Amino acid sequence: MSYCLATCDVPSPPYAVCQLAGPVDFSTFDVDLSATKDQFLEVIFDVVSASVSGKLNLYYGQDPRRKYVSLVARGEKIRAGRYYKYFAPNEAYFPSWPPIPAACGDQCGPCPDIFQDGASGSAAFVAAIRAADLTLAAEGCSEAVDAQVRIVSVKLVNRTCGCATNVQCTSNPDRPLCRDPQSGQGRCGWPGTLLPRVCGPVAECSSEIEAGTACSMYVGGTMCSGTWQCENGKLACEVSSCGGG
Repeated sequence: MSYCLATCDVPSPPYAVCQLAGPVDFSTFDVDLSATKDQFLEVIFDVVSASVSGKLNLYYGQDPRRKYVSLVARGEKIRAGRYYKYFAPNEAYFPSWPPIPAACGDQCGPCPDIFQDGASGSAAFVAAIRAADLTLAAEGCSEAVDAQVRIVSVKLVNRTCGCATNVQCTSNPDRPLCRDPQSGQGRCGWPGTLLPRVCGPVAECSSEIEAGTACSMYVGGTMCSGTWQCENGKLACEVSSCGGG
């Protein structure tokens, strides 16, 4: 998705959306519907532009009954590269628009009030999660954004993929690396009751920018030039000269 948010929150928060896929059954992941809550959500995405600042969210459900996980928080900025993020069911948020009950709006974790919307409302919520659309949404900003983001994959993975070290991932050749969830801490972050990491794929850099491609950046107010290089799965501009020197 390529998008530009030229102004922030004036007169209202700007947004850009892209529907990625659907329908997909997310009832086995959703904290309000899953009986076992034994799945994680894995999102792998590339930042193809020089950087991206938040907010950037991934929604599941059918508008207006849906939830989201935060890929890039408001005020956060991430540079070009490939990112691997993992979310437990309790980390998904409700939006704050109708017909989502006010008690659930902008809240993470379970919300019993979602089933107090009458029989038809409750059935509509369940149907929206069981046949969910996946939508990438840039919503609001703290500074102007001109960005390009590519979703590589969105997968539900079993809780048995939890790990603390790489040793626990050796039985799965497709997921040999014990990865940090990168989804935050605290009440709406990665639960402390779970293993601290998740077995994931090996690090790769974005295929949109080839290593060795020319790049430039300011260092201490001086324009420097170099080439993009892959470092630990993220693209980095390796400077070779500054100020024409």
